[in-house]
Amino acid sequence: MSDATDMVSLRGVSKSFEEGGHPRPVLTALDLHAQTGQILALLGRSGAGKSTLLNLISGMELPDLGEVFVNNTPVHALDERSRTLFRRREVGFVFQFFNLIPTLTVLENLLLPMELNLRTDADRARALLTRVGLADRAGSFPDRLSGGEQQRIAIARSLAHDPPLLLADEPTGNLDAETGEQIMDLLFGTVREHGKTLLMVTHSQELARRADRALILRGGALVDALL
Repeated sequence: MSDATDMVSLRGVSKSFEEGGHPRPVLTALDLHAQTGQILALLGRSGAGKSTLLNLISGMELPDLGEVFVNNTPVHALDERSRTLFRRREVGFVFQFFNLIPTLTVLENLLLPMELNLRTDADRARALLTRVGLADRAGSFPDRLSGGEQQRIAIARSLAHDPPLLLADEPTGNLDAETGEQIMDLLFGTVREHGKTLLMVTHSQELARRADRALILRGGALVDALL
């Protein structure tokens, strides 16, 4: 079991992938603990397994060995349908390439995760748009927005169903430096305001310094980053 204060708890997690007919270890006996309300940055070279780690936490992949708990849910022990339902309730995602649905308006993109949880709340969606400064774009389609505006919408969408955990994979990687800084100000501020736990993959040491804790994924294990 995970500690009661942990939002995320991984114990002895290992994961390999087949490559050229042979297993390639990515994570090896990895431990990770993120407390409720904590902002944690994950650093590491490309291919080190950072995205794999997020996928294991969200239940999109299963570990070969070890245990994954999120909000006291044993994600590693759930079947595929249960993991899908778990993600809908417990996890919000912010991606590098936004992943907004182009055929839905901004407001409809926010309503979708609510609808999947059978509790649509248009007032909450509009309040989140106001929070990210885009209340006037509710009826717009994503292709009419700038990259920074799309990422603002993605942040609002990640909060729409009120999940306790947010996972961000290079959230500023597709933005210029100035816009990226504004986006992180918004993301960190929103996370603090709503008491969420945030795990953020980033290559930026500057962003990592703003987190409560920064870890480097190296050789399949996590070590504290000295920034």
